[in-house]
Amino acid sequence: MDEGALHELTLAIDSVMARALEGRLNELTSGMSLEEAGEKLIEAQLAVRISGSGAPPDYSNEWLAPLYLAWYGPSHINMAYTLMTQVIPRHDDTLVKGPSGIHLEDYACGPFAGQFGLVLAASEATNAFTGNRRLSIYGDDDSDPMWNLGKDIWKDFRSEIGALDGDSSSYPSLDSLRSMSRSLLTRNWQNPSARVWLTLFHAAYPDEAGQRIKDNVDALVQERSPRLILLTAYRNRRDQMYDPPEKDYVLVEGNIRGPQLALTGQFNQVTAWRQKIAAKFLERDLVGVQRWKRMKATELLTKNPTNWRPSYFEYVYSLYVRRTA
Repeated sequence: MDEGALHELTLAIDSVMARALEGRLNELTSGMSLEEAGEKLIEAQLAVRISGSGAPPDYSNEWLAPLYLAWYGPSHINMAYTLMTQVIPRHDDTLVKGPSGIHLEDYACGPFAGQFGLVLAASEATNAFTGNRRLSIYGDDDSDPMWNLGKDIWKDFRSEIGALDGDSSSYPSLDSLRSMSRSLLTRNWQNPSARVWLTLFHAAYPDEAGQRIKDNVDALVQERSPRLILLTAYRNRRDQMYDPPEKDYVLVEGNIRGPQLALTGQFNQVTAWRQKIAAKFLERDLVGVQRWKRMKATELLTKNPTNWRPSYFEYVYSLYVRRTA
């Protein structure tokens, strides 16, 4: 991606995410006192931050989705894009050539990081996705707040770059991305000749929660027989990731760190939003919250600006490639 396109892409996603975050927070805090909102904000921010250890947080909590997006959204899009452009092509060439399209089953999709990553990767492909060579995706998540936030961001992003009304004047370098976002088929598996990819980004957990995810993914694998299965997790959770039948797939493993991610740049509007809500809701003693929790949540919201390559980014991935006859 050239410098001009990267700048426009960063600006577009930054603008869309900042609007979504502001809108969600206004909905959540409606009718609340500053103190009540501050307590909810601290609880959710700390839960998001420790999601890499122990049981998963309660993702049905509507407060988690916007904070998850502000903390992880850009880097997870970058992770999906990087793996799809730098790792997958070494084992599957569907992005760049051949008659087949791609259908992505994105399980535990969160706020659509996999969808953004795939569309970005496909928009740079040398062989256009037209005719039978189509791009489709079915994103699913048990968390309605996460899925709904992703849906709203995707719709607003398409509008932002001119994919809905045709006004591309603000983002002239994103023509191919505009075209790809218009043609993407969502929520349906409409091309039986397409190669199926299955992604599971950061949904590895211990005990009952992890086993439920593995059972659901195994059912998907049996139904779809995906060409590729791509999983990511925190480094300490590699042994909790899903494993498909060994007889059917070859495993490729690796890790991915911030400097290895393909996209660079900061999200100034999202960072400003984080700093604004910390100042508005947390710069006061809250009777119902221990002081150390308030200070830690404030630090998380105000330090380390949101960007494509956060310094703390270090995840492992497993890519399973279906054996050919």
